[in-house]
Amino acid sequence: MATTRALFWIGLAVLILGILSLVIPLPHRNREGVNVGGVSIDIETRHEEKVSPIISAVMIVGGLGAIAFGRGKSS
Repeated sequence: MATTRALFWIGLAVLILGILSLVIPLPHRNREGVNVGGVSIDIETRHEEKVSPIISAVMIVGGLGAIAFGRGKSS
């Protein structure tokens, strides 16, 4: 019983993360620099990239499968 309940909640969390990954971009920073003697010059760039739709789809399908399996066994 407890295992199927945990599987349901894990599936729900994965489903929500999969849906959010389609909408919300993940921030990413790159820092490049040059050190010459005691002087340091740094350039920092920021990127916002979304997760691949294939990965999001796998998360959504996996979450739905875990939810269905967790509900099906507890009835």
